[in-house]
Amino acid sequence: MKPIKLVMSAFGSYAGEATVDFGMDAHGIFLITGDTGAGKTTIFDAICYALYDRTSGGAREGSDMRSQYASPDVATFVEFTFSYGEQIYSIHRNPRYTRISKRKDKDGNYKETTEQPGVELILPDGSAFVGKLRETNDKIIEIIGLDADQFTQIAMIAQGEFMRLLQAPSNKRKEIFGRIFNTRIYWQIQDALHERAKKCYGELLDNRKFCEMQLSGVRAIHKEDEISLQFSEYDVQPIMNELEQLRQAGKDEESLIGQQMEENTKRREQIREECVRGEHINELFRHLEQMRTTQKKLEAESALYEQRSNQLKLGKRAALIYPEENRANSCRKLLEESNERLTQYETTLPRARQALAQWEEQQELGKKAQQEQEPKLQAQIAALKEALPKYEQAQEYYRTAIRQEQKTGQVQNQLTKQQQKVEELQKQLLQMHEKAVQALHLYEQANDSFIAQQAGIMAAQLEEGSPCPVCGSTSHPHKAPLSESPVTQDMVKKAKQSWEKAEKEETKSNEELAAQKEELLQKQEELHKEQNSYETAKAQYELLKGQLELQNESEAKDQIHQLEEQLKDLQDKLARVQQKWQQARDALTQIVSAKQTEEEQNQRLQQTWKEAQNAFEQAIKAQQFQSVEEYGKVRLSTEQIQRLEQELTKYHDTCVRNKEALLQYESQVEGKEPVDVETLHRQQTELENAGKQLEARKQELYGINHRNQEAYEKLQGLFQRRQILKQEYELYSNLDKTANGNLSGSAKLDFQTYIQRKYFETIVREANKRLVKMSGNQFILQCRSLDKLGSQGAVGLDLDVYSLVNDKTRDVKTLSGGESFMAALSMALGMADVIQNTAGKVRMDTMFVDEGFGSLDDESREEAIKILNELAGDRRLVGIISHVTELKEQIDRKLVVAKDEKGSKVYWAE
Repeated sequence: MKPIKLVMSAFGSYAGEATVDFGMDAHGIFLITGDTGAGKTTIFDAICYALYDRTSGGAREGSDMRSQYASPDVATFVEFTFSYGEQIYSIHRNPRYTRISKRKDKDGNYKETTEQPGVELILPDGSAFVGKLRETNDKIIEIIGLDADQFTQIAMIAQGEFMRLLQAPSNKRKEIFGRIFNTRIYWQIQDALHERAKKCYGELLDNRKFCEMQLSGVRAIHKEDEISLQFSEYDVQPIMNELEQLRQAGKDEESLIGQQMEENTKRREQIREECVRGEHINELFRHLEQMRTTQKKLEAESALYEQRSNQLKLGKRAALIYPEENRANSCRKLLEESNERLTQYETTLPRARQALAQWEEQQELGKKAQQEQEPKLQAQIAALKEALPKYEQAQEYYRTAIRQEQKTGQVQNQLTKQQQKVEELQKQLLQMHEKAVQALHLYEQANDSFIAQQAGIMAAQLEEGSPCPVCGSTSHPHKAPLSESPVTQDMVKKAKQSWEKAEKEETKSNEELAAQKEELLQKQEELHKEQNSYETAKAQYELLKGQLELQNESEAKDQIHQLEEQLKDLQDKLARVQQKWQQARDALTQIVSAKQTEEEQNQRLQQTWKEAQNAFEQAIKAQQFQSVEEYGKVRLSTEQIQRLEQELTKYHDTCVRNKEALLQYESQVEGKEPVDVETLHRQQTELENAGKQLEARKQELYGINHRNQEAYEKLQGLFQRRQILKQEYELYSNLDKTANGNLSGSAKLDFQTYIQRKYFETIVREANKRLVKMSGNQFILQCRSLDKLGSQGAVGLDLDVYSLVNDKTRDVKTLSGGESFMAALSMALGMADVIQNTAGKVRMDTMFVDEGFGSLDDESREEAIKILNELAGDRRLVGIISHVTELKEQIDRKLVVAKDEKGSKVYWAE
């Protein structure tokens, strides 16, 4: 990769656009010089930012590079054109930054807006690479063949970067090599082996826990027995033998419990059958005793039921008198009801007469009010209805006045417009007149010029002594001159046509003005006429409105409606009073008639009641009762008679059934004795409890045997798995210790450091090729040998200095400033060689070195410049940033960076 052109805009210390043109075939060494802070390193930053979206030192992001000197409207970007082989590429990249918007907001102001980061890659064929930001960045890395870390080590060695590599401790150098040579894969292998060994160890621990957990769950067949199975790492067969013995003992115990449970079940069934038979016999004896008790009770109740039988006979005789008693009671009740109604009529008759008198008085008052108010209301209604057409006429006058007022306004507007039109035509006429006068003047001037020109032409043809065709004179002392601007007859004709046209337009405008004035007079007369019509309609409305009491027809109709409602209410009220009077009169008539009818009915009811009472008393005597009181004592209701009959029947049936049952139970228990069932039940309970204990023991044995069997089977699998895990752990543990440098008796060097050490040895070898020249064969660098490496921390990439003069080795940190620079520069160049060779087809024809030459003496500086010149040759381009004055004399080509209060600028020194 070789730069061709770099453009920086509002980037770093550069306020506007700054261009560095390296040229298409640039090579050799050039110096970048300028004051401190002028922006020399910014050139490196711009190249690195364009390629990798970060600065050369990596400390600043692209968004931090917006120039503080830039105007708000200046864009921030870097455009970098470079060649790779025979191909030319161009990159345009801008960071995220804030700028002034190109468009105004709704208030007309320019507001700030954020420009989003972007990148554009132009390919050798002139087309733009299609892809997002990340995809474009990856494409650039693919073209260059290096990532940002590798690029800054090979092509762009920033301030302190190569010195940091020289003096870095082993662990820091390990991080640098990890990024540059991508050796993290070896660390990942280390970590994977360590994790696999750790996982195997963890699985071994888990396996032991599972084994111990299974052993802890093994149970003895009998609680009083003790069992203690301890995990053994080396011999598991005794454990399995003891488990096998427990399994067999459990099976034997389970078989014995089964036989005992079977015997228990048979004995319980025998006791159950004896209990059933005994309970049946005892039940017969209980029923026999109950029957005997019932028989004694029935015999004791026989006198009571004999008394109830006599009561039933008397009640049935009394029941024959019920019809006569009921008839007498019914007649008495009807008579009492009639008497009560007569009493009510005596009370309501005076109130009915009083109500009729009141409604008669109300009726007279209503008739009087109707006679007084009805004529007045009807007269008012008739007057208002007669005036209704006048309201409509007044309203029509009012609408006419409104229309006339509107029409007057319209005519007034038309008149105003007409006046404006006449005034405008007067102005136009004045302009037409001036135009016509001007056209006439131009015509007369052209005509005079044309005649004068004709005279000049004739004068030019006159000769002395020849007569003038106009005046005849032969002497011509004052000839008419020829015009410098000749006027043709056609020009005169056109000027006359213009004058005639202007005169016609003036005449036409004058005629149009006269017509508009005439129309204006007509509009004024029309306005006067419309105003008169308006005043007439308004006067008619006001006159008619003064004759009417109400405001409008609607109010008049409302008043008519109210008066008609009052008239209707007056008539309805009188009708309601008359209706109430009629109702009161009808009610009085009904009460008088009903009272008379009830008095007649009462007399008939008295006679009927006397006859019924006599018949009732005769019926009592006929049934041989001495009095009504005696009849009343034995009298029974129908329900009481039915209940007594049912009780007597039930008693008789119970006596018969009980006698039959007593005989039956006595025959069934003949020759039998009661059975002691409680003793049988106790035996049954004892057998059931024994059966439950056997069942519980059976379940317990099942659980113990199942758990022991499960432990036996799982332990077989766990012990087999443990053998496999032990073999895996032994394998991966050794690999882990070897890869991570923890193997006893070996160097404490991990896998990644071992690989990096190979790169390191190559870098040191390449660096020494240049260092031995720059140091004048004084010293070289060498990797610290494995036998001298420490055993603590990260080691393996330590660097020493070997003196070729005194054959001694010392730490690289003991180098002086100038020696350190030479060693660091050699290391950087050596690393660049290794990285470029490692990257395969990578072509890096450019190198930039930032500072460090000030620490060298003249001889060492000359040697360093010589080596860099050799490195550049006729193909590479090497740029150096330095303040050293002697370098300005040693390097002819210089890129000058200057800075003032407006920012930085850059140019090639001539």
